[in-house]
Amino acid sequence: MQWHQVIGFVVAVTPLTLIPGTSFTLVTQQVIAGSRSDGVLVTFGSACGLLVHAVFAAVG
Repeated sequence: MQWHQVIGFVVAVTPLTLIPGTSFTLVTQQVIAGSRSDGVLVTFGSACGLLVHAVFAAVG
């Protein structure tokens, strides 16, 4: 894989991960219903899921 392909992929994926969506809604719901630590756990799980998805997309 060439470096310009990696840069292009990062440029394409970054806005998708920064746009609030269902993950943001889920974290907000957990913080309101539970506690701040519940929100942190959901955030960590969501970030791990995004990372795995991005790696699989990069691998093809």
